[in-house]
Formats: sequence, C-alpha cells, structure tokens
Amino acid sequence: MNCGLTGNCTRRLFHDGIFSSSPRPKIGIHGIFPLREFNTPRAFKIMMQLMRFSVVIVFGMIPAGIFFWWLLHGCMFQSFPQTSAPFAPAEWRPLWNITLFCLFGAVHSALAEFGINRLAYTVIAGVTSLSVIWLWQPMEGMLWQFGDDRVAWWFGTVQFVVWLIGHLWIINEMGLSSFLGFSELEKQLVTSGPYAWCRHPMHFNILASLLMTPCMSADRLTMLLAVSLYLVVAIPMEEARLCEQYGLDWQRYKKRTAMLIPGVL
Repeated sequence: MNCGLTGNCTRRLFHDGIFSSSPRPKIGIHGIFPLREFNTPRAFKIMMQLMRFSVVIVFGMIPAGIFFWWLLHGCMFQSFPQTSAPFAPAEWRPLWNITLFCLFGAVHSALAEFGINRLAYTVIAGVTSLSVIWLWQPMEGMLWQFGDDRVAWWFGTVQFVVWLIGHLWIINEMGLSSFLGFSELEKQLVTSGPYAWCRHPMHFNILASLLMTPCMSADRLTMLLAVSLYLVVAIPMEEARLCEQYGLDWQRYKKRTAMLIPGVL
C-alpha cells in the first residue's frame, strides 16, 4: 500500500521498531552480518590479537630476521653485506661502526631497564636493528685466513647450523610466545636448558659465532669489538636488574653458573 509516511504505515514503522527505541535486530557494517549473532567482545579480542600478531610480524620478526641474516652472513663469510654507499672516511669507519652498534645496544638495554612492554620492545628492537644494517660502513682487510674459500664456506655452514640449534634451544626455554613479544616474559627465573650452562647463552652464541672462524676480516673484528664493548656494560646492568627481581634465587643461580663460558667465565 502506497501511503508514504502517514497513517497506518507510520504506525507500522514505529511498531516494527525502525524509529522506536525498542530492541530490534542490529545490522553490521553495510548490513553484511547481524551483530546480534556476533559476539562483539570476543570479536574485538580476536581483532586485537590479529593486529598484535601483524605488528610483531611486520615490525619485529621480519626486521629481526633480516638483521640476524646480515649478522650471520658476516660470521660465515668475510664481510657483512653492504646496503648503502659508504659515506665515512676509511680511517674513521671502525670507530663509526663500533659507536653505531653500541648505540643500538644502548637502546635495547634502556628499554629493558625501564620495563617496557614486551610487544613494544620487540617492535623497537626490530626497527632499530635495520638502522645498523643501513648505516654500517664496509671495511677492507683480512687479519688471518686458514684454507681457501671452500673451507670457509663449509666452516660457515656448520657454524650456522650450530648457531641455529643453539638459538632454538634458548627460545624453547624462554617460550616462543614471550620471545616473539606476544606475551610478557615469564616471572619465574629460567635456569634449565642452556641457562644451566651459562647465565647468558644468547650472548655466548653470538660471540662464539664471531670469534670461531677460519678467516678474521676487519669487518668481523670490528663487530666482535663492538659486541664485546656493549656486553661489558650491558651484562652488569642486566644482572643487577635480575638480582633485584629474583633476589636470593638469582644469587644462588649466579654462584653456581658461569656468566658466559662454562667453567671459565
């Protein structure tokens, strides 16, 4: 019946709830699905988890993966991949690279010291790691080399496999979700697995990868010095924070476990 918005049609529209305040079926975005059949709190939670996952993947895992590939390439071969044109004078490049990496490490230590959210830590760490790749200045020169390039390649391949197994072992003890930033780190002190051998197995793994090589280039030596200088400052800061957090448990663990090298240091 064509009656516009007057008479019976008007009363019917109000009766059906179109203009009334009475409960009525809620229509979703563009009428695609009814919200009354959609658990809104659960949907919001799922959406937030997907956003969190996307942020970690794009800004955390991918940059971190690129950085570790870049770092391992320098460990396995003679130099780190060059990503930008050199701009620093050759004589200043060692100082520039060491300062660059130490600043990168200082950001990480500061974030951990202030107790920043694990997700934010993962994202900032991933993004800042790309700055090291981009600004690192290539260096020429070889301090020592045993064997030819084929020996170096095989040694680097074995080194990569050992490094990967070591890191997977560490991540397994930390918990994959915590390591990637999907959840906060466990409140309980981890003392099993690689942490039963030394207090900082990830640092040991990186140092061993840089040092144990048949060929020591100027690039790799510079990175080794930069990592070592950073750890001299970072490890005491980290252990002071752990001591404050775990108290007697940490002190007992520190007394029976080496810092980096089991039975030596």
